[in-house]
Amino acid sequence: MLRRQSLSLSAARYVYMYTEEPLGERKGFSLVKFNKETGQEEGRVWVDKRRPDYSFDPISGFVFVKENSKEIFALRFPPES
Repeated sequence: MLRRQSLSLSAARYVYMYTEEPLGERKGFSLVKFNKETGQEEGRVWVDKRRPDYSFDPISGFVFVKENSKEIFALRFPPES
């Protein structure tokens, strides 16, 4: 369900994945930002739904998740270091 968008040069360094893989003690569903060069995880946002309706804005670092017909949540990956 990932959507391709035109990317800035810095955003082109990353790939985004949806996963159910736990992180430490935390379980659930998340969208994960990986650095393509190092393979390291650079950020994670947690979502409540198994198959969320979402869209990335890799330039700003926001993920927009549609909760229902009247609510959209904006989540942000940590800024680049």
